[in-house]
Amino acid sequence: MEIKWTPALKIGHDVIDSQHIELFSLFDEFVDGCAKGRGKASVLELYQSLKEYIEKHFRDEEALMASSGYPGLEKQKREHKNFQRQVSELGNTISSQGVALIELVQMNKLLVNWLVNHVQDVDQKFGEYLRETASGE
Repeated sequence: MEIKWTPALKIGHDVIDSQHIELFSLFDEFVDGCAKGRGKASVLELYQSLKEYIEKHFRDEEALMASSGYPGLEKQKREHKNFQRQVSELGNTISSQGVALIELVQMNKLLVNWLVNHVQDVDQKFGEYLRETASGE
């Protein structure tokens, strides 16, 4: 299953939007590597790149939220932490058991249910907040 970033997911902040594009690309590479039966070491390498980028993106996004006074910061932090926990659990499973169909299903579910919905809903609200505060409303 291919997950692609589309302009409809744009929140209007160049750095965050470019990071979202990269996240979608890394997720797609990871899922593709799993689906094509790449070796455990290769999949773990893809996983590690994805995990590190998620951590960087969340740090950057939360720092921007803090500096802009975004009132939804604590909710975002909780959602980010929960997502990171799920990604870590998946990594632990891959490390210990390798990649099986269940991991592919879980990752696709995680992609669709969390990443896309999070960007479409929660991050869009942050984008609206940035536009409103920039325009002085």
